[in-house]
Amino acid sequence: ITTPVLAPGCLAIDNHGYLVTTSSTNRTFVRFNASTLALITQPIPPVFSIAPATLTYYDQAYYVGFTPFILVIDSTNLTILSNITASQLDGARDMIF
Repeated sequence: ITTPVLAPGCLAIDNHGYLVTTSSTNRTFVRFNASTLALITQPIPPVFSIAPATLTYYDQAYYVGFTPFILVIDSTNLTILSNITASQLDGARDMIF
């Protein structure tokens, strides 16, 4: 089973059972069925003003990392819950909870 994602980033599996990744080329994130790789959600690009650097999942939210901020996105309705900005995040390449 294969599915196209341009310049994929980190992978995560959320509480919905979706495989989630980012596309730095399209500046968006993509959700697939983890078993079949059927496309669930791919917002019309670009969703983000700059390319995402990393992605993780925790407590029903996606954490999408950029330089130097992290967007926290609700995994159910895809709204932005928070924008975490700090100069210390400049250049962050991975996140883990």
